[in-house]
Amino acid sequence: MNRNTLMINLFKQKRILIFFIFIGIFKILLEQIQVTELTKYYIDKKFSPVHRSLFGSRKSTPVLVLFTTWTATKDKYLCHNNTVKNWKSLSPFVTPVLFSDEEFVRGEAESKGWRVLPVKQSSIGLPILKYMYMEIQKSFSSSFVAYSNSDILFTDSIVKTLMMVSQSNLSKTNELLLTGRRINVVNVTAIEASSFKGILKASERGELYAGDALDYFITTSWYPWKDAPDLVVGRPGFDNWIVANARLMNFSVIDTTETIIAVHQTTEAGNKEAHQQHNVSYNIELQEKFNERLRYNLGVTSCMKYKTVYSKNSSLKLRKTSINPSCFPILLTDSMIEMAKKINRLRKEQEQSRNKTQTVK
Repeated sequence: MNRNTLMINLFKQKRILIFFIFIGIFKILLEQIQVTELTKYYIDKKFSPVHRSLFGSRKSTPVLVLFTTWTATKDKYLCHNNTVKNWKSLSPFVTPVLFSDEEFVRGEAESKGWRVLPVKQSSIGLPILKYMYMEIQKSFSSSFVAYSNSDILFTDSIVKTLMMVSQSNLSKTNELLLTGRRINVVNVTAIEASSFKGILKASERGELYAGDALDYFITTSWYPWKDAPDLVVGRPGFDNWIVANARLMNFSVIDTTETIIAVHQTTEAGNKEAHQQHNVSYNIELQEKFNERLRYNLGVTSCMKYKTVYSKNSSLKLRKTSINPSCFPILLTDSMIEMAKKINRLRKEQEQSRNKTQTVK
């Protein structure tokens, strides 16, 4: 091989080496851009070292530990698979956790990078919400902790909203509860669920659901869950109790409907699946035994003291709301309890009268 040929080969090798070095650098830069996409607007030198540490590094404490629970069913497989991938895509800012004792479900979640924990169930075989919160508080370190129903998809709006709230005075002076209305979308596809843009696009064909049917509950990591009754997920009523009780305790309750995109994957079961199950009144009866005076029906978004909004320049803000007088009092008075008892007696008498009439016929 002559000198010219050798020089040409060396030159080609250098070009190839430079090409691969360039590709490697490009991948690192692209990865860094993706990681900092959520934070670039909100983090600057004015923030404290705690905020810079919390939101500016992969290795730092996550903003949110987001947990859920479900059982394996054929009709929900696509829905849960979408959720597993979607929540994991919020890393490193969000740590997804599944509570389950089912080997198949645990394996599916673990293979996608989720943390998995055993679940404590009630006498009717459903997970008790407060014990899941307490286990997360004991096992993880984060600014916020949240339960969400397993059919909810989020965009990066959840992280951006929490970043803004964490910088507010509210987060420094009081316990926080953040929740909002969901958007019902029928037949969310795997492609739609695979990206934030796809979820946002899917939400445009959906319908904003009622303010008394809430699916996610974000709290500060020290929130006093041990004082709650043993409410279960998967049955009506636990959502309204959480909000009403937080209002009663004078916690800062924030409606995040306008800034957190929460897409409910509506399947054939419909939008009132919990109302079609056995023991449908389990949570309601438990609440009444725990505190018969608490008006849990006032645990709705329209009765919340604060809300998150976008300003004219598209920045996120906290705004104090004007609460309707109908949202008070949160506790039933003696006269209201007596009135309720009278109404119940009248209803029973009317029902007995109808039964007698039907028997005679």
